[in-house]
Amino acid sequence: MTARPTGEMSALLDELLAERAVLRLLARYANLVDYGDASACALLFTEDGYFELQGGERNRLNPYAPFPYPEDYLLGCGGRPTDKGFRFEGHAGVRGFMAGLARDRLRLHAVLQPVVRLGDGEAWVESQMVALGKNPKEDHRVLAFGRYFDHVVHTQDGEWRFRSRLCEL
Repeated sequence: MTARPTGEMSALLDELLAERAVLRLLARYANLVDYGDASACALLFTEDGYFELQGGERNRLNPYAPFPYPEDYLLGCGGRPTDKGFRFEGHAGVRGFMAGLARDRLRLHAVLQPVVRLGDGEAWVESQMVALGKNPKEDHRVLAFGRYFDHVVHTQDGEWRFRSRLCEL
């Protein structure tokens, strides 16, 4: 193994720490969704950030397919229709959507195979997700699965936060 110059090692360490912080953000989000902490979940986003829920079938296979959640429900949570789904903007919008999720079951929300591309103070992440659920009246079941497309930024307070999170179901 050849020795690396100090500056190169420092840059590599900075990159690894940034990637690890982004991965921690993804895990924190999943845990907060599972435990129903809508307020803390909203704070993982920048003030101008947004969460957009999109239908995968609607996007790639059939742009006119019905949306996988009732539209009146999503509108009631504060969603704004987009051409591919519904967007929840800012802390209040994200909080409204997260608070509206069904709390009648135990959840396991897993983020899988994240691929992180780092830039100057920002990152783009693609990952898969699966959400499992169980309540006393039913067996375990898959509640949702799909992909996340994230734009994450390193904010002035030193934290990494979502600027945008697109969830394609």
